[in-house]
Amino acid sequence: MPKFYQKAKQGIFEELDNGIIKITLWNNYYSEYDHSMESLEIIKQLYDRQQKKVCILGDIRGIKGASKKSRASVTQNGELAPHKHIQALALVIGSPVAKMIGNFILKFNKPSFPFRLFTKEEDAIQFLMTH
Repeated sequence: MPKFYQKAKQGIFEELDNGIIKITLWNNYYSEYDHSMESLEIIKQLYDRQQKKVCILGDIRGIKGASKKSRASVTQNGELAPHKHIQALALVIGSPVAKMIGNFILKFNKPSFPFRLFTKEEDAIQFLMTH
């Protein structure tokens, strides 16, 4: 089966050799709710294709912000509920703004799956490999 690769409003989705799905956000990107919903739809499609929950590596070093609804999408319910399709999520951060956004998501919108912030991609991948 070919590796997955898709461009979306939030950035690029690609399947790594280890099976982890990496999402690299566009540089200077501001996340809106409809962008997050598109990403959740892509993740659901990957789940349907693989017939198992996926581990997500999010490279958010290029992010400049996110709307409140976009941040809350990690606790979305219904058909696109992330907990139905995501095994674990690791975010790679690189700026104080991104760290603030990540910590905000963790504090107020805690998802029901393992979710951690990292400054090194290698550490994030190691975390995901344990799930």
